[in-house]
Amino acid sequence: MRKILSESSGIPAKKIEPHHYFDKDLGMDSLDAVEAIMNAEETFGIAIPDEVLEKMVQVEMMEKYLIQMLKGS
Repeated sequence: MRKILSESSGIPAKKIEPHHYFDKDLGMDSLDAVEAIMNAEETFGIAIPDEVLEKMVQVEMMEKYLIQMLKGS
């Protein structure tokens, strides 16, 4: 996920931390966030519902959700 966020934000993946917020820490606007989410959905073969997306504002939130989905929970 951090590689995907890196591609959308321009920040090296190794500098992206779980506590980072997409907007204030990574400088991503809503279009950047949508692009990253679409890339994540394609990469991991999942669909993230809009109601879940609205609450995702931090790297850690996205990572936890992806892990949950990939484990089938």
